[in-house]
Amino acid sequence: MNKFMIPLFLSLAFLLSSCGGKQEDSRAVITVKTNPEGAFITISGKDCGKAPVSGKISPGSILLKAELPGYEPVWQRVVLESKKKKDVLLELAPITSSIMLKTTPEVPAEVTFNGKKYGQTPIVISGLVSGNYTASLKAPGYASAQVSWNIDSKRPQMKIVKLFSNTGVLRLEKGPENAVVKINGAVYGELPCEFSLEQGEYTLEISAPGYNPFIREISLKSNGKEVIQPVFTELPGKLVINSNPSGALVRINGKEYGSAPLTVEDMKAGKVRVEFSLDKYEPVMIEQAVAPGKTLSITGSLTSSLGSIEFVTMPAGVMVYLDNQKLGETEPDPAHKGFSKVFRIKEVAPGIHTLKFIHKLATPSEKILSVRVEKNKNTRLEKNVELWIANARITHSVGTKYIGRIVSENDEYIKFEPKPGSRIDYKRSELISIERFPGRE
Repeated sequence: MNKFMIPLFLSLAFLLSSCGGKQEDSRAVITVKTNPEGAFITISGKDCGKAPVSGKISPGSILLKAELPGYEPVWQRVVLESKKKKDVLLELAPITSSIMLKTTPEVPAEVTFNGKKYGQTPIVISGLVSGNYTASLKAPGYASAQVSWNIDSKRPQMKIVKLFSNTGVLRLEKGPENAVVKINGAVYGELPCEFSLEQGEYTLEISAPGYNPFIREISLKSNGKEVIQPVFTELPGKLVINSNPSGALVRINGKEYGSAPLTVEDMKAGKVRVEFSLDKYEPVMIEQAVAPGKTLSITGSLTSSLGSIEFVTMPAGVMVYLDNQKLGETEPDPAHKGFSKVFRIKEVAPGIHTLKFIHKLATPSEKILSVRVEKNKNTRLEKNVELWIANARITHSVGTKYIGRIVSENDEYIKFEPKPGSRIDYKRSELISIERFPGRE
């Protein structure tokens, strides 16, 4: 740290001290620092070296100045008190300026500055502190260019960068309809076409529906011209076949190909006749055209030649027969007491069929119904299949006992059938007891 002593004011007592008298030191102590460090310090017009500086000085008003290359100078007035210590920090702001970058010819060039894309010309880059700078410019059809400049003052600058053409011409002659041109993977248009491209190596790819792609490596020179007449070869088609339901036997143009789903590669373009057949389903035939190089998907939706039957029994536990063939027993429906779950008989041939329902506790023990089944339709019996089964014994207040079937009940009444088709409403208060038969609800 630099130290200094500047006797700005000499008192009479101090002069007398040189003649043998003793005077008390009333000077102030000041320390001056700067951010950033190293600025040149001037106190009331006198140089004091680089910050930080420290020393004693006579009390009073002083003017501090800090200077550092690349930064704005700073002035600050400070009042010092006798025998007091004063610390001062001077903040220096960097000198900043700006530059405008333009091109000739005036085309939008991408500017890369400090390793990042900054925008397109004309462009202003501001907030630049003192120092040396470089930017790169790139415009389509022009060679890359660099520009450098130096910031040493606030004065704005402008740089005009000359760009040089770096393109050749690629012409593609007529080809198949809807042919798409790609250069290095990017789409450029359709045939015929002509492009200006920067000199260099390129991969040309032309795709057209129904044809193999035309691919060629080309080398384009600045101010040169490349003319290409592309040649194409036709592609076979592809046939993707599904059936609903799957597994149908497939014939294409009369030839058997196997079961769906299946895929036929290298299919010659043109009309095809696809036939689907599956046991228990009506056959289906579809005619469509396969385009060159295209994938054609055909799905044969077959209609079942069989029907089905659905019904609910009251109660559950009823054995079911169809045309005297035993099918199984209906199951209880937890959500509907006294009813069975829906019993479904699948794959029933169209026509009239006989349903037989048997329960050993029923009166009578079996019920027979005739039902007509239609092709590809589900026949739901309009009414639930009800078999009469005694499920309770009631004792009347007069002592009479009855065995029968409780049809419905609430808190006050019970609807009771002592025999099929005969129903009587009893008040619960009229009954001594109700004995329910387990498993018969």
